Amino acid sequence: MDKEKSTRTNLPKAVLVLGNLALASSAILLGCGNEENADLGNQTETSISPTFERNTPIDNVYFWRQDRLAVNEYNIKSGPKLTIEYLQKPPFYEGEDTLKFVRYPLPSTGTSSVEIVLADQFDGFTNFYVYEDIILVGIQTYDEETLLAEAKLHYFPQNQAINPDQIIMDEIHYDSSGNIIFTAKSEIDFNRGWKATELVTMGNKVKEYYFLLPIQ
Repeated sequence: MDKEKSTRTNLPKAVLVLGNLALASSAILLGCGNEENADLGNQTETSISPTFERNTPIDNVYFWRQDRLAVNEYNIKSGPKLTIEYLQKPPFYEGEDTLKFVRYPLPSTGTSSVEIVLADQFDGFTNFYVYEDIILVGIQTYDEETLLAEAKLHYFPQNQAINPDQIIMDEIHYDSSGNIIFTAKSEIDFNRGWKATELVTMGNKVKEYYFLLPIQ
C-alpha cells in the first residue's frame, strides 16, 4: 500500500506554483495568465518561449502542445498536494531508497471516483499529464527550465497484440538544446501503473522519467 499525506496548496493562475515550486520556470504556463487573478505576491513573471509546436510525429512519437497539459486545461485556483511513499519498487526506478514523490491531483468535485493528476514531482524533474476526458494519454517532463521528454500512451495500438492489462507507450527524450537523444517503445502494466518492458530503444537515455504513471 502507498502512504499519502495531504496538504492544501494555492495555485496562482498567472504563474502556476505547486507548493513553493514554480514548475518549469513558468514556461508551460504561457497563455494561462488571468489579470483578475494575478495575485503573485513576490513572484514575477518571466517571459520564456514555449516548447516549439511539432505537428509531425517522429518515429511514431507524438508531441504535445503546452495548452494540452492538464495544468493548463483546468481553470483552478487551489488544490491538494499529496506526499506519496511508494513501497513497491517499479522495475525501471533507478533510486536505491523507497520511492517518494509529490502529487498534485485535480481537486475532486465529488461526482467521480476517477482521479485526474495534474503533475507528479520527482527528484530532479516533474511529469505533467495530458488527458482525453478522464483517460491519461500523454506526458511532458520538465526540470526547472527545460523540456526533458515527452510520451504518448496507446491503449489499443493498431497491428499489435497486447493483453487488456498492457499499454504501449512511445517516448522521446531531449538534451538541453532540444535535440533528440533517445526514443523508446515501452510496455506499461496497467494494473501496476509502471513501465514493465522497453520493447524498442534508440539512442542514449540520460535518465528514466516514466517508471510510474497515475493510471492504476
